[in-house]
Amino acid sequence: MKKTTPTKVITVYAEDKKGLLGQILMFLNRKDYPVHQVSAARTDIAHMVLITLEVSIPDDRLPLTIAKLENIIEVYHVSGFTGFEAELWQAGYFHFAKDFANSRFFALMQKHGATIAGVTTEGFVIQKTGTATDLEVFYNLLDGPGLISYCRNGLIVPESLKMLQSL
Repeated sequence: MKKTTPTKVITVYAEDKKGLLGQILMFLNRKDYPVHQVSAARTDIAHMVLITLEVSIPDDRLPLTIAKLENIIEVYHVSGFTGFEAELWQAGYFHFAKDFANSRFFALMQKHGATIAGVTTEGFVIQKTGTATDLEVFYNLLDGPGLISYCRNGLIVPESLKMLQSL
């Protein structure tokens, strides 16, 4: 039976330079650390991006990996989060048929903090933020013939935003 390595979250604060994300991913790939999710976002600090990666990496290799990533010229700071420190937040997008809208549906949206993000010719798109578990619970409540499509994106560890204040 293959031993699984628990996932960690690595956040990278860096100058927004072409090829940086590729360089980080190539480094992790060379070490054979599977990357499960990646999110890159601009920050309110000019020319700085926040890259968040969910990676399977052994506990004892995390400090060395952080040190190596901090040696990349464009990188200002790298943090690693393990276990319950790494509460990942994502955005879920749900595309529903027009005829799916009813009072029960809107009550569920309100109860779970979802909002209408847009309207399409087939229906409408709602957005909900939260952990993967939050999104899965909401998905299971709404799954059925009215749900046209669903996706999750974005990846943030709320704790990582505190680091921007010190940079």
